Amino acid sequence: MSYSVVIADDEPLVLIGLQDMIDWQKEGFEIVAQARNGAQLAQEIEKHRPDLVITDIRMPVRSGMEVLEQIRRQDERLPLFIFLTSYEEFDLIKKAMSLEAVDYIVKLELDRSQLTDALDRAKRKIVEIRGKGDEGHVMNERQFLQERYFMRQLFSIDTHDLSAEDVGLDMDYDWFTVAYITLPGILSSQNRDKDVNLFYSAYRLIESTVGRYTTCYLTQLDLGHIAAILPFRENARAGYRSYITSGFRAAVEDLRNYFSLEAEVYCGPLVNSVSLLSDSFFKAKLLAGVKQMKGEAIMFFDHSQNRDAEEIVVTLDSEGFTRAFGELNAELLRQCTDNLVGQIRATSLSRVHAMDLASSILYMAVNLVPDAQACLDEIFPRQENMFSYRRLYQAMNTEDVIAWLERLCDGFVRIFNERRQDYRMQTIQKVQAYIQENVSRRLTLGGVASIFGYSQNYLSSLFSRYASTSFVDYVNNAKIEKAKKLLADPNAMVYEVALQLGFESPFYFSKVFKKVTGMSPTTYQNNISPKGDR
Repeated sequence: MSYSVVIADDEPLVLIGLQDMIDWQKEGFEIVAQARNGAQLAQEIEKHRPDLVITDIRMPVRSGMEVLEQIRRQDERLPLFIFLTSYEEFDLIKKAMSLEAVDYIVKLELDRSQLTDALDRAKRKIVEIRGKGDEGHVMNERQFLQERYFMRQLFSIDTHDLSAEDVGLDMDYDWFTVAYITLPGILSSQNRDKDVNLFYSAYRLIESTVGRYTTCYLTQLDLGHIAAILPFRENARAGYRSYITSGFRAAVEDLRNYFSLEAEVYCGPLVNSVSLLSDSFFKAKLLAGVKQMKGEAIMFFDHSQNRDAEEIVVTLDSEGFTRAFGELNAELLRQCTDNLVGQIRATSLSRVHAMDLASSILYMAVNLVPDAQACLDEIFPRQENMFSYRRLYQAMNTEDVIAWLERLCDGFVRIFNERRQDYRMQTIQKVQAYIQENVSRRLTLGGVASIFGYSQNYLSSLFSRYASTSFVDYVNNAKIEKAKKLLADPNAMVYEVALQLGFESPFYFSKVFKKVTGMSPTTYQNNISPKGDR
């Protein structure tokens, strides 16, 4: 599959250079039109409805920026835009990033590598928007599952039934590290609506900029903190710090120039397995708590210098809190919180370590609870010009942290009891969407429950209560509906359809098919495709 591109520039040599710089077909793109000014560009976009536009940011008649603004006013997410500039025009680039431009490239620096990197980012974004269907719903679900996957890794939650491939991730690397990114300007801000827009603009910029230097997966922790998972091959191990430093220095500088926003990056140690990401993440967070930036935007964990960050007195019941938030279980949340508070007090835990535990719980809530941000605003209303859930980061002592934790727990317990039914319906809809998208795979209750972070019993009871059917029956019905479409081809073989839909054998497929439809697959195929057609 190729994606359509319109290119635009008022300089003919630039247009020629763009066409000849790479093999567009090999990169998965096709140039469908060219334009010499903004008015022509708008016409070509209307005519071809492309996936991507590569345009000069300034052009005669109308600028590339004006064309992008018009499209976004129409609530159109496509086409995406990559801007070409004669020099770094900070104000225009800042505006472009706020309108979800994929990238900008200074013309004098434009080369094959920069262009293909920008196209790769554009391709991922197009897939994200379009998904595999017309409405892009599938990719949204995939993003949700990827967030779940990374959260379970970062907090060392059992993932034996869940692989990276299950959620569309390539994690076949030799080494990994986690960077903990803080945005102090947002954490201390007084304008919530502005903060949300600023955070997501910063998130996209970090993802885009660091991605030019090394593979990077971002996960939002809360409105002000981001985790970056950075994988490396063995041959890059010796120089991994230089890749990270170059990428984040560029990102921090861009944030400062475009958004007047500061960022601090704390990088945990290298680990040799995805299952050890939680160790790197833990040490990155503690490094942020015990070290102060000294002119540098990024700090690396050093075992010889950070022994105070390695002392673990209390361990977090990640599995329990994940279940509590994921299953909206008020009783379990209360139990986990009370146990944790008891351990903190019994061990006289330091403020830094207590804050680390509390922030971990906050991040799990943000990523697992529907409408988590609205819930937090309800639990912690604005006080003294600050959203007080962020007051966690200003706690003066361990008792301040405990008071914050107990308020968080009390608020979510109340919300879970009030809104349990609505939340559980949303959960069922997400699981059903996942089943429909992955209907060709072997789907088990345990496997799907693990992907979403639920227990088997919880997911089974949700289906029985809110879907008016069992999990197994829903999966079987989805597979048989797909089988009917495949069997509409008179040349389709029953055993091939059975294998394609993940059934363990053609016999079992036939048994399920007959149970659902009242007839065997062969009889069904004969009924819709007369013998003369076969």
